[in-house]
Amino acid sequence: MSNDNQASNEEIKHCRQLIDARERRKKVLELQLAEKGSDAEPHIVMELETISSQIDDCRKKIEEISTKKKDKLTNNEREVPLIPSAPHIFYRDDRKDNEAETEKLIKLARRKIIVQSTSLDKLLISDTPEVTSAIRLALGKGCSFTFISPSPENPLLEYFDKLLGVDQQNVSLRRRVKNCLDAYQSRLNQFGISADRFVIRLTDGFIPPYRLMLIDPDLAYAKCRVEMFLYGEVSTLRPTFLIKKKNHKQLYQIYYSQYQRLLEETYPFSLD
Repeated sequence: MSNDNQASNEEIKHCRQLIDARERRKKVLELQLAEKGSDAEPHIVMELETISSQIDDCRKKIEEISTKKKDKLTNNEREVPLIPSAPHIFYRDDRKDNEAETEKLIKLARRKIIVQSTSLDKLLISDTPEVTSAIRLALGKGCSFTFISPSPENPLLEYFDKLLGVDQQNVSLRRRVKNCLDAYQSRLNQFGISADRFVIRLTDGFIPPYRLMLIDPDLAYAKCRVEMFLYGEVSTLRPTFLIKKKNHKQLYQIYYSQYQRLLEETYPFSLD
């Protein structure tokens, strides 16, 4: 609590104490006036008027202090831009719901799909027919895919293994990244496309501890999904946010800017 707020609260507290004390004195005087009637001394009436006026003054002072505090809070809120909350999802069945949401977003794309993650196996070596079908549909509409992943040599992979834990098959992130790169050519062959429409970019440096999927970032209705990683084993309560550029401009721009910075530190994976 700031010094100004603390002083204001103390002043309000003091005013209320004065009101309570004067209310008690007022009742005593009112009782004396009622008992004596027309024989009451003039000072009783004068003191009653004075106390009533003092009580009113204290109440006005409390109101003034409260109004100033409210105005100051409002001004502070104007100075700090508020970011609207984005819809969030908690998966009931981690794998099934995750893949259903991925399939849905891919189908919505018209031009470009970008995926940033510590592991791309759900898209590059997924055995889920629905996800594969959604990718094929997006490519048929002319969409391009860009995948951003740590390189197999990235030292952060071991750190993430310690922090997040390996998968259920006890496969390290380094092994999962290598499996994805090994599957790249067969995925291109499966879809009958060239590498310029299905691009993998690698980084030897920092990658955020969340999975990001951007859908049509150049268009007004762009969307991004952010899946936060949790320490330890995978949890169905992993927070996942769907952010629409149209509805959450500031929040969308934060994650998009993070992606652009990361992109500058990447290099293309080559099959040669």
